[in-house]
Amino acid sequence: ALIAWFVMSDHGDDDRPAGASSSAAAEQTTAEQTQQPSKSPSASTTPSASASPSKTIKAPAPDGATEMDGFTAPSGNITCTLGTDSVTCTIKEHNFTPTDASCRNSANSPVTWTVKKDGSATSSCGGSFSSSGAQLQYGSAAKNSSFACTSSEDGIECWSQVTGQGFKMSRDDSRGTSKSAQH
Repeated sequence: ALIAWFVMSDHGDDDRPAGASSSAAAEQTTAEQTQQPSKSPSASTTPSASASPSKTIKAPAPDGATEMDGFTAPSGNITCTLGTDSVTCTIKEHNFTPTDASCRNSANSPVTWTVKKDGSATSSCGGSFSSSGAQLQYGSAAKNSSFACTSSEDGIECWSQVTGQGFKMSRDDSRGTSKSAQH
């Protein structure tokens, strides 16, 4: 980038060969063409036959989802981490009483939901709460290679892109879900 800037910037030096700026433009065009193929596999027009044979995506992330390792809901009440083997979200304040035995029928401690690559979703209580990553605005989505999450005013929903299994959590509700391939 520094070389391209130097070649393309005006140094008051008209002795520069005429092909120098066109060479830099050609390098930039080549760099742009190199980047474009990496975007095409996520486009919905790509045939499924080109997908990786080792991982079939059953419930893909929404178009425009941002690659993220972690995020916090705009309310600051839910935080999530997208890992290689699972996605985990914790809600700090909630109005429901979790049914998990670790919660002891109390609505006073943070609740954590986890979904693993195989689609198994579990909840637990007693963990700590700390913000994770950038804020994921309402109406936005986050993803990594195996998991996806959406943020809305109704809560956070996360799932395995491979199995479609996941969870949804909000201040008033927390439950396991199953996503269809319509995403």
